[in-house]
Amino acid sequence: MLPKQINVNAFGIALLTACLFYISEIFAGNLIPKGALSLLFIGIIRLIQIAVFIRIIGLNALGLETDRLFSGFIKGLIWSFAFGLLVIVIAELFWLWSGKNPMTFLRSELPENGIERVLFFCVGGWIAPIAEEIFFRGILYGFFRRWGIVAAMILSTAIFFIAHNNAGFPQCVGGILFAMSYESEGSLMTPIVIHSLGNIAIFTVYLLI
Repeated sequence: MLPKQINVNAFGIALLTACLFYISEIFAGNLIPKGALSLLFIGIIRLIQIAVFIRIIGLNALGLETDRLFSGFIKGLIWSFAFGLLVIVIAELFWLWSGKNPMTFLRSELPENGIERVLFFCVGGWIAPIAEEIFFRGILYGFFRRWGIVAAMILSTAIFFIAHNNAGFPQCVGGILFAMSYESEGSLMTPIVIHSLGNIAIFTVYLLI
């Protein structure tokens, strides 16, 4: 089952909405000191964003049909397990070859405060991946898909990379992986699970090194 194609009108409204949410996050980031309050605010903004996108586009058009959520979830676990094994093998080979611990490249700064850390895991490991997959894969990829798989993958991944402040190679790999899983399985739940588990894994690495 192929990903749904998003029509022009819905895409335009969703894009304008996403810009407004992005501006509100930047505005709040400059006003609210970093900490539990800012994390809570971002989490609430992202939850509202999810609800608005679903209202504008619809669950079915986003690849979130209720009858495919469970199968998409299971396939997301399978993709995550397979990709995780691949990353471990590549990391071990890199370590043997270079003598450098590759896990340091995945390090993510976490808050030191316990409550802030819990909020960080909830927002960054659960809420943000859902909001981002709905926008970048469900909406952007779904819109660009009219021009073919390659164009949709390149454009949605490029915007995903830029939106993360050109964060680096992991975002490029992630964007391609999420798009591939969505294209292959036809359920947005699959890349949501991969994205969420990937973020949680990266955050956990910080606790271990």
